[in-house]
Amino acid sequence: MINLSFQKNNLNIKRNETCRTIAMDHEIGDALVVGNQYIVVRFKAEGEKTPDRNIVCVNDVGEILWRIQDPDEWRTGKKFFRRDLFVGIGVDKKENFWASGGESTYRVDIKTGKILEEIYTK
Repeated sequence: MINLSFQKNNLNIKRNETCRTIAMDHEIGDALVVGNQYIVVRFKAEGEKTPDRNIVCVNDVGEILWRIQDPDEWRTGKKFFRRDLFVGIGVDKKENFWASGGESTYRVDIKTGKILEEIYTK
């Protein structure tokens, strides 16, 4: 079992009896474990300080496995010149990973970070 906690940019990961603190590059807004295997981090949305596509999946030593796919690229095949900041992450009862931002919520492939589905919420 993996337990997470965070403070500012420090991500604390406890797996069984092993504890590790990882200093991330940006302040953390949310962190969760999906399927007792994938560690997903959403960096806090702080305007220009926040990286574009501010959701990453990391392993338990802090290496980034993927960064969430750009929604514009998913919809149109092209990147537009605007930043995509996500404000929420979650998991449903079927263990689907969801990310929300702008006017939409996205179902995301937890293994790759690719968007699978978009639901308009506005």
